[in-house]
Amino acid sequence: MKEKLFVKDDIIIKASMKKFVVFLTILLIFSGCKGRKVSRQDFLKDLDWYNFSRESSDIKIRPERAFYNFFEGWRPSGKYVFMTSPLAKIRFFHFSERDLYLSFFIKSGIFYREKESIKISFSIRGKKIATIRTTPEEKLVTIQLKNNDLLKGENFLLLEIGKEDKQFYEKYKWEKPHFLAGIKRLRFLIPEQPFFKKSNKGLIQPPNSSISFYSKAGGTSSLHLKFRKVGGRRGNRNDERVEIKITTTGGRLLKKEKLSLTEYKDVIKTLSFNLPENQIIGITLSFFSSNPLSRLLWKTIELEGEPILKNKIQPEKRNTGLKSRPDIFFIVLDAARYKEVKNLPDFVPNISSFAQDSFSFERFYSSAPYTSASVTSFMTGLYPEAHGVRLIQDAIGSNLRTLPDELRNSGYYTVMITGSVVPVNIGLAERFHKAIYIGKRGRINSSTMKEPLMLEALKKLKTEQPNFVYIHLLPPHEPYNPPPDFYKRVSSLDYQQSNVEKSKRKYERELNPPPEFVKWLYNCYLNNLYYGDYLVGKILDAIKDAGLYESSIIIITADHGEAFFEHMKFGHNTTNYEEMIHIPFLLKMPGQKEGRQVDKITFSNVDFAPTLYELLRIKPGLSPQGISFAPLLMGKPFSFPERWLYSRTISHRFNLALFNGNTKFYYNLGREELYDLNKDPGERYNLYFSDPVLSGYLKQKLFLLLKTNIEYNRRFHLKPGRSSFKKYLKELKSLGYL
Repeated sequence: MKEKLFVKDDIIIKASMKKFVVFLTILLIFSGCKGRKVSRQDFLKDLDWYNFSRESSDIKIRPERAFYNFFEGWRPSGKYVFMTSPLAKIRFFHFSERDLYLSFFIKSGIFYREKESIKISFSIRGKKIATIRTTPEEKLVTIQLKNNDLLKGENFLLLEIGKEDKQFYEKYKWEKPHFLAGIKRLRFLIPEQPFFKKSNKGLIQPPNSSISFYSKAGGTSSLHLKFRKVGGRRGNRNDERVEIKITTTGGRLLKKEKLSLTEYKDVIKTLSFNLPENQIIGITLSFFSSNPLSRLLWKTIELEGEPILKNKIQPEKRNTGLKSRPDIFFIVLDAARYKEVKNLPDFVPNISSFAQDSFSFERFYSSAPYTSASVTSFMTGLYPEAHGVRLIQDAIGSNLRTLPDELRNSGYYTVMITGSVVPVNIGLAERFHKAIYIGKRGRINSSTMKEPLMLEALKKLKTEQPNFVYIHLLPPHEPYNPPPDFYKRVSSLDYQQSNVEKSKRKYERELNPPPEFVKWLYNCYLNNLYYGDYLVGKILDAIKDAGLYESSIIIITADHGEAFFEHMKFGHNTTNYEEMIHIPFLLKMPGQKEGRQVDKITFSNVDFAPTLYELLRIKPGLSPQGISFAPLLMGKPFSFPERWLYSRTISHRFNLALFNGNTKFYYNLGREELYDLNKDPGERYNLYFSDPVLSGYLKQKLFLLLKTNIEYNRRFHLKPGRSSFKKYLKELKSLGYL
């Protein structure tokens, strides 16, 4: 009996030894791999987002939001723009490399009631591309504009009436304006060209097409490929081949290889190459065949190499939180531009004085050039697609926890004082203990804030618990009509918001604002900025009078910037250029006596909430997407990992930007732009076509970030609520949001 037990125990021991040997072998293999510092990137996993422009397999065309205007020979009337000259022009800007399709509805105009229809020819650069005849009933027309006939940049589409109609026109040319033809819903369309289909086995590529992927690589790297020919007729074909090309920025070719396809079996190929650290490379896979039924199945597309080195924050055993819970004053000037706050101290004397006691961030950006999305990003640490507040009808959802929610749970008394109706409209006021509106309900032409009401609220703060006070000042936002004492640059006594708004829209459409109008409007803006700074001074004085200035955290910033036709736009909401998203950000810590410039790292408003959470040692219910810069404020060693920031507009779904302070990539449905902000801070010279590898890498990175934002929203069920914009319709219209 004992012997049997011994044998049994011996078997157990032997089995354990076998497991130990297997475990040790696996550990050694893993340790060896770890020692090699090898990383792998599988391109097939995120395939759908590398070709993001295909929203679904059902979409055949998608709109291109080209800049265009009815240049000469047009007159708007209701929903139509009428052709009033025998030769009229439509000016548009084309940056795509594909054909365009122009779609519009057209009908005959009132041509002295003697002609029911006229013949119109369409031409570009002297080449006639289409001729149509109008009818009294509107009809849908689609005209193809071939890429070979278009110039990169500015183009003119000419509309000319026929010879017989022109003679009739000449006969009555001295009478009232002709209404020849009316056009509405003009759209530029770009055809979809799907290059692949995804299957359970991999990627299926049609013949005579290419797919491009982009990544960072360094050191000794290898591209592993596995593919095979599928479809078509069996038998050898000499004309079927695969071309593999690897390039880096500047157009330098690293590897190029051509492989002939003769059999229906797996082909395994590895291409090795050496690179300096952190190099961006482009990988292009092309398949050529004269047989339209042939297909190529990609089973493996992997890049192996040394891991990319990043300057990560080194964790240390330290307490970066504050010893006590200070009062926090968060002051937002609506539409304050970074450049003016930084360079025009005469218009912002109080802010300039405050900068001498605070951290001044030179590279601070908004995640959106409009208030609702930007303020929500400040209060959540999330990008707009993640928190869900993107449109004027969106409000903060019930599942979305905000900064005032977390501070309330941590013992703070929270107060919101706002001169803009937007924070109220998106439901942010409900997250505070107390909300006070200091604007003028229903006002159309007044930037004036109810200053006594604001100062009275600051006097009634709690003394037995810490306070979080969010103050949103409407100036320098439109209307640029401050009280008379603040007409520092020009007189704005004749400023009428409704008239100015009409002029701005007219000049945007015609792309020709008079320089004197732009200068006058900009000076009106400076007057309002001067008034906003005055209000900031009153707030700082009230904080000092209460004895809270030295012990508080005080922030002065903006939600977005403002454009004055730097890129064919006025105001905000519509683009992601510097004038709309580069904002001032100043922060004073408790006890801080000296100012400090922060100029080498790029920050976003999504970094604000996580910074406060770390300073106050609060663990939020939802993890922010931003990165805390609390160590920098506490004087600790600090650096960011490699990161790219993101911004999106309210105007269209795909109007996005990706940037890191040095480089900016701008995507707007067929109009891609790339700028070197160091050499070209005004964003005038588009480098998109001069560096296709860098452009492709950033475009791919932009859509992967967009995917991450959308997945975050879905994961935590952050469905936006409905705002009460009908209740504040008059105010929102006067602010230019509707």
